[in-house]
Amino acid sequence: MQRSLKAIEISAIICTHNRAEYLKRAIESLLSQSISEVRYEIIVVDNRSTDNTKKVVDGFLYEAPNVAYYYEPSLGLSKARNRGLKESKSDIILFIDDDAVACPDLLQGHLWAYKNVNPTPVSVAGRIYLDWEIPKPIWYPATIGFERCLTCLDYGDKARFLEFPKREYPFGANMSFLKDAVLEIGGFETKLGRQGKNLLSNEESKIFDLIHKKNMKVYYEPRAYVFHAVLKERIRKRYFYRRFYWQGISNAIWQPSLWALPPKTIIGNIKGLARASLEFLNVYFQEKENEQGRLATICEICFHIGFLKFFVNIFFYFKKTHVSAVVFLPISHGFSRINKQELFVVLLNNPADFTHKLHNKTILSFV
Repeated sequence: MQRSLKAIEISAIICTHNRAEYLKRAIESLLSQSISEVRYEIIVVDNRSTDNTKKVVDGFLYEAPNVAYYYEPSLGLSKARNRGLKESKSDIILFIDDDAVACPDLLQGHLWAYKNVNPTPVSVAGRIYLDWEIPKPIWYPATIGFERCLTCLDYGDKARFLEFPKREYPFGANMSFLKDAVLEIGGFETKLGRQGKNLLSNEESKIFDLIHKKNMKVYYEPRAYVFHAVLKERIRKRYFYRRFYWQGISNAIWQPSLWALPPKTIIGNIKGLARASLEFLNVYFQEKENEQGRLATICEICFHIGFLKFFVNIFFYFKKTHVSAVVFLPISHGFSRINKQELFVVLLNNPADFTHKLHNKTILSFV
């Protein structure tokens, strides 16, 4: 028996920042869905864009009554997503990237899962294909890790429930939720996720970690797919160096406790950096033609450097603020436990002020 929904059954939310030329394609693909326009709304959250994003959306407002525009002045993908969540009028919310193009049955596929799957999932993952703007370079390692960095998601042709401990969870370019479940969790973590041009992440894995801990179900529906653009500016080695570096920073801030790898500790990342450096020397001198292997080892080095630099910068934060303190950094634990008495600080002056800064200062001030 199918479950009934509100008149507006699903809200498709596009959070965008300075991608007007891609945004138009994303909106057009959502306006070409196989379900009636009265059953869904399209919400565009403009996250402090400085290009002609508003002009692009205005062109649709007069033609499509189910398109809405909201300006979010606080920079950050998580803040934009939370704003879209707040403005949505349906019980089901779907997020699609501004550089993605939806298949005609995208919304129908997500709705089908919530109406028919038992037990009812709180989130649905759709398949994500990569759409390369220029030919794939020969130095690109087509491994799962690199594909995931470009937001490729493919768990096979069979619809099924996902297992978070096995690193199975939806990606932001094509994921939906029961709105009440996201509100219960507290929305998206605003100290994680992209902010402007930085590549901070892990806001998605965190929300699905919380969903898993509450024994809620996440479903995979491969028939609901999008094509996600691999922008030509991303098809450069330097982009992958930055992407892995920021992933290291993201993991230093928070990463799921269920995942054994990558290493969560300072010591583990020092060992990982040493191992990756030796591997790079081996590839460089003995396999000079192996460009893919060289890129992969450099990216692993960048990851560990990002993780370790986060803690080094915390140390210099203490030094710069001239706080006389004995600080025992969490050598055996990640930064995720810094608020759980794993970081012991003996302050000799103004401890209350420091505690306030540590808890409220944006993470990015450290990096």
